[in-house]
Amino acid sequence: MNGDGQEMKRMGEPWAKYHDYKGSFDTEIRDRPSIAIEDSCNGMHQMMRPDKAFWDLHDSTMSAFAVEDPFSASSPGDCILRTPCGTQFKVFRVVLQIASPVFKTMFNLPQPPTHASQSGDRDFDPPVIDVTETAEAIQVLLKIFYPLETVQIKSVDLVIALVDACEKYELPISRVMAASQYVFQNLGSYDIGDIIKVHTLTWRLNMEEEAKRASRYMHHVDLTKVATVQKLITPSGNLLPLVQLYDLRTRREHNIRYIMRQFNPQQYFCDRHNSSADKIADFEELLRTALNDPYPTCTDLMTFLSRSIPGRGTLSPRSGCKGKSACFGNTPFAEFTDNDEKTSHMSRLVSNHPQHITWVRRHFHPE
Repeated sequence: MNGDGQEMKRMGEPWAKYHDYKGSFDTEIRDRPSIAIEDSCNGMHQMMRPDKAFWDLHDSTMSAFAVEDPFSASSPGDCILRTPCGTQFKVFRVVLQIASPVFKTMFNLPQPPTHASQSGDRDFDPPVIDVTETAEAIQVLLKIFYPLETVQIKSVDLVIALVDACEKYELPISRVMAASQYVFQNLGSYDIGDIIKVHTLTWRLNMEEEAKRASRYMHHVDLTKVATVQKLITPSGNLLPLVQLYDLRTRREHNIRYIMRQFNPQQYFCDRHNSSADKIADFEELLRTALNDPYPTCTDLMTFLSRSIPGRGTLSPRSGCKGKSACFGNTPFAEFTDNDEKTSHMSRLVSNHPQHITWVRRHFHPE
C-alpha cells in the first residue's frame, strides 16, 4: 500500500472520503481559466477542509453540544456543516448560497459522488463541509441568516467570532451587528477586558458612535502596559485606537488642571491647610476619580467628590479650622453654607470635560 493509502487507512474512512474529494476539487480548480475564481476557491478549499493536524486535535465522533432545530439531524436539509468538536448542523444549501458568495461558488463546482445511506438506496448522505468555527458560533450564525426570530447576543467573544466568520464567508456583517446591540448598549455591565475588545472591534468595523461610547469606559486603563497595548492594536494592526486613547487622556489631564484653576479649591481651605500640598493633591485626585465615570454629573458637590483615594483614604471629617466655619481640608462638604453655588460651578466645569475620543478616519499601521 502506498504512502497515501496507509495514511488514509490510519485516518479512517472519513478522511479517505476527503482525500477523494480533494483530488476532484483540485483538478476542477486547475482546469478553470479564471484566476480570481481559482484563488478564491483554493482559499475556500483551505478554509473548508483544514489539514489533518487540525482535526487530530479534536474528537470528530463525539459532541456534547445540543443542536437546535431546524439544524438538527431530523432537519430536511441537504448539506451538513461539521465543527471541530464533531457537531453537525444539517442545513439547506440554498440558504448558504443566498447568504454567502463563498458557499455559492463552492456549490456551483462539480460535487463528489454521493454515497448511499444505510436507510436505503433512495436516500443519500448529504455532503459534509468541515468548518473551523465553534459549534456555538455556527449555530448563532445560522439563526441570524435563517428566517427565524431575532437573536440577541450578549457575549463579546461570540460577537467577535461571528464577525470573523462573516468576513471569512463574505456574509453581511450588518445582521450580526443588529443582533449584538445589547453588547454595545450595555458596556457598563462588562469587565474592562471585554470593553477593550469592543473598542478594537468598533475601529475594525468603522463604527464611530460605538467607538466613542466604548472609550468612555476606559479612562482608568493603564495605557503603558505592553499587554494592554497589544490588545488595542493587534486585532486590526492599526495604531489609531491607541493613539486616540492617548489623545483623550492628554486632553482630560489638561482639562483637570483647568478645572482646578477655575474652581480654585485653595479658597475653601483654612490657613493651616491652604499651603498643604497633600490636601490639594487629595482634592485633585478626588476630582480625577469622579471624572473617570463614563457619564459624570455633578448634582451635589459632596456626593460628586465623596470618593476614596486608593492608599490615602478620604478627606478627614474633622472640624475646628481657624478662620473658616468649614474647610475642605477636614470637614464634610455638606457643612458648607454655599454648597449649592459650588455645586453649580463644578457642574458647569464637568459638563465640558472630555469624555470620549475624537474620530479620525485615517489609519496608522505599525511598521
